[in-house]
Amino acid sequence: MSNMGSGSEDSYHEATGHVEEAIRKQLAETEGHQRQSSPDRGRLGEDQAAVRVNVRGRGIYIAGDAIGSALGDYSQVHNEFVIQSPPEVRWPMQIGAVPPLASAFQERPALRKQIDAAPSEGTFRTLVLVGEGGVGKTQLAASYARRAETELVLWVIASDVSQVVTDYARAAQLVDAPGVRYQDVEDDARAFLEWLAATDRTWLIVLDNVDDPAALTSWWPVGRSDRGWVLATTRRRDAQGAGRRRIKIDLYTTDEARTYLTQRLKAEKAQHLADNQCDAMAEALGYLPLALGHAAAYLVNEGVTASRYLRLLLSSERRLDELLPADADVDGYGRTVTTALLLNLHAADQRCPHSGLARYMLQICALLDPAGHPEVLWTTKALHQYLGNQLRKDTSNRLDTLLPSALRPQGAKKKKPQRPRRQHPRQIEAQFVWNDRLSPDEQKELEKKIRTHFTQSGLPQTNPFRDAVARAMQAAPVKVEQQEVRDTLRILHRFSLLTHVESDSYRSVYIHTLTARTIRETFPAEYNEAYAVADAVQQAWAGDTNDSQFARAMEDSTVILMRHCGPMLCRPDVHPLLWRAGNSIGGSGKIRATWEFFARLLPIVTASLGPDHGDTLTTRNHMASWQGRSGDAAGAAQAFADLLSDQQRIGIGHRDTLITRSNIAQWRGRAGDLLGATESCGETLVDAEQILGHDDQTTVLIRQNLTTLRMLAGLTDSSAQTFADILSSQQRRLPPNHPETLIVRLNLASARAQEGDHAGAAEALAKLLPLFEHARGPHHPETFVVRVNLAEARGKLQGAASAVEAFTEILIDVERVLGPDHPETLVLRSKLADARGEAGDHAGAAQAYAKLLTHKEQVLGHDHSSTLITHNNLADWLGQSGDAAGAAEALTKLCPRLEQAFGINHHFTLSSLDSLAHWRREAGDASGAAEALTELFRRMGASRGLQELQELLVPWVERKGPESELQELLYRWLEQQGEDGPEA
Repeated sequence: MSNMGSGSEDSYHEATGHVEEAIRKQLAETEGHQRQSSPDRGRLGEDQAAVRVNVRGRGIYIAGDAIGSALGDYSQVHNEFVIQSPPEVRWPMQIGAVPPLASAFQERPALRKQIDAAPSEGTFRTLVLVGEGGVGKTQLAASYARRAETELVLWVIASDVSQVVTDYARAAQLVDAPGVRYQDVEDDARAFLEWLAATDRTWLIVLDNVDDPAALTSWWPVGRSDRGWVLATTRRRDAQGAGRRRIKIDLYTTDEARTYLTQRLKAEKAQHLADNQCDAMAEALGYLPLALGHAAAYLVNEGVTASRYLRLLLSSERRLDELLPADADVDGYGRTVTTALLLNLHAADQRCPHSGLARYMLQICALLDPAGHPEVLWTTKALHQYLGNQLRKDTSNRLDTLLPSALRPQGAKKKKPQRPRRQHPRQIEAQFVWNDRLSPDEQKELEKKIRTHFTQSGLPQTNPFRDAVARAMQAAPVKVEQQEVRDTLRILHRFSLLTHVESDSYRSVYIHTLTARTIRETFPAEYNEAYAVADAVQQAWAGDTNDSQFARAMEDSTVILMRHCGPMLCRPDVHPLLWRAGNSIGGSGKIRATWEFFARLLPIVTASLGPDHGDTLTTRNHMASWQGRSGDAAGAAQAFADLLSDQQRIGIGHRDTLITRSNIAQWRGRAGDLLGATESCGETLVDAEQILGHDDQTTVLIRQNLTTLRMLAGLTDSSAQTFADILSSQQRRLPPNHPETLIVRLNLASARAQEGDHAGAAEALAKLLPLFEHARGPHHPETFVVRVNLAEARGKLQGAASAVEAFTEILIDVERVLGPDHPETLVLRSKLADARGEAGDHAGAAQAYAKLLTHKEQVLGHDHSSTLITHNNLADWLGQSGDAAGAAEALTKLCPRLEQAFGINHHFTLSSLDSLAHWRREAGDASGAAEALTELFRRMGASRGLQELQELLVPWVERKGPESELQELLYRWLEQQGEDGPEA
């Protein structure tokens, strides 16, 4: 600016003028003092001109005659004071230590775009970068400071307002701002702000790490929009105000994390340590830039591959501060990752309604799903009681420390314990009860302890203060109110220790995964805490059973809770939340995940309770059941057989062993041995009727299983009547709208439909639907089953086109409520595809089955029984759409997989072999068709003359003779083999 030079000269003359005036004043005071103390000493003489004060260049010259001097009267004294002039201001200027950019610094273009797009024209820019510790706020600000094209860059560590004022004052002096007097720091700091507001020079002020935005209220710079701007960083989400715009600094994206690790390791010539695990390592570290920096340094320093590091991180073999140590801070951040993550905890705790409340609530969050849990969890009685008990416990512990000094006689030494002196109650009250360090709750607790001391010391029972203490004891214990809990959530949110999003009712509270781990390692969970959290999840879950998104949030939090506190939740018994969560996961369609859940739970329960404990056996029962549902029917049957053996060895009651026997039969049948399973289940039913009675609930359940097995085996002649008998028995002991009764009525309708009575099934299902909607709710999976079965029955009566329309409408609701992976969703998609084919759209059916097959392979796996059946149906519709060769090729590949999954004689395997023969025949492969039919006949019992049979079948296949001709051919061949042979 043009006025800077003159301004500097004016400041100098102003300064020398002040000095000259001060010296003259001091001389006058000295002369007056000398005249009063000694009229004859120190006179300057009558000629006042003997004292001369002159300004010479850049100094002040003082001279005069001294009277009474040790050198003699009227000796001359000369003093010259040199005033150092301010250095010449040189532009551009950087004030403050701007941090260096980290190794492999990421530009983060998306964030830069937000910052650069912030309003500038006509509006002064103050941008506040907000984010939790370690996300790279300071690094991003440093990149702007280092690349700024402004004439002034000021970097201020803004964690303390006094440091901000000091840096402003120093900057004022360096830029030679008008009004700087070098006397008062705040005055000089304000002079700097005034200079910023008026100057024509361009500038950037960076306020790094603003801990208390309110304290800086009067110290935020403001200037002309075309000259300067302010960039601040903070963890405080409430750092906002007039003219300040917040920009959220989030974690690295997957691409940014991968690029950072790749560049960092390449710079260290250690690319081989990545071993294609950069993405997995970044995900495990929560994409936190600071953690990734420390982890990369650890890999280089220790020579550890990313795979090995990932195993250490996930297995919890080492603490987080060991895997992200201080010596890995090669970029000079100044704090360990664990310290950075919890830096604001103490400050947040000080603002809470109760001391310690923030910490305890953060500990609870650390035991739940980091991706979020619903806020309703914080309204539960279990958490409120736990928090109150912990606060009361903290109070008691603190008072146990304070009480000895409160009751210690004056002058007593700590190392010599003695009986407390009988102090006057008023002394105790004045000195300790109303101590400012204690909260009201702590004061009451201390009063309680003092009352005990009174009793032990024999103080009068009628003492007035004792009566006051007694009244104080009647006060309620520490009680945590719902509003206090919510206020604490908001405080933790403002300090970036967790995130609270009120608009998300399912995952409104979430926490970074490394913050959660740091909390767990700093404050290890205890039994009472783990059980209280489990109780809270169960209480919150009790009131909402049909909301699938809510259930997913509860399931995820339970899985995390079990991972961190599993053994604590298995004493003295298994917490029922664990079983409920596991079964709920399976109900959502994640069959394999449910089996894995119980597989992880079983060793925890066994180690905690022993192999023969009832809860251990119950867990094995759940695990075996979900093993079968995951597609391993044979494995499930064996698991139940092993369970039965242990139950019989221990002497478990008949009811449990009968249920296990029924389960063995159920999975044995699904594994392919339908006849053997039906026979075994029949024997179990006979035993149940003899031991428990005909109408016992367990007996009825076994009877239903037997009827289902008979239906699978094609023995449907009496299924409807059996379910009718079961319904009659149920209605005698249960209300007509009881859930168990409704299920039996649903099974009865299904049996009628399978026997061909579609009209009767449709009528029964139409009556059932409103009952299920009332009892279970319109969005319950069982209600959807009723709707689907009703649409299917009506489709048989009204035509396949009506079924397509109804299935399409239901599918929209099912996918929205239950999700695309739920078993009912997959079943409905299969029925819709079949209905399209039956309505004449064979190609549409094949296309729908192709999409369904891909989805099932992803969700259930390639070898799941449901996936294999879908593959078979796809082949059939391919053939019916005109692609006989494609159908034959698909079945050729499928049949060996069916044999491996179900066995060579399972009806699914035999049916597919029959289809293979059919589509080979349609495709013109006479030899292949004859070969398939011959193999089918061999498996059905024939063992002799199969080569001759195949030779007989080839001409028939080539001529594509009718099925009746094939039947005659087979009869003649059997006669040739002999009526007494096994083939007959």
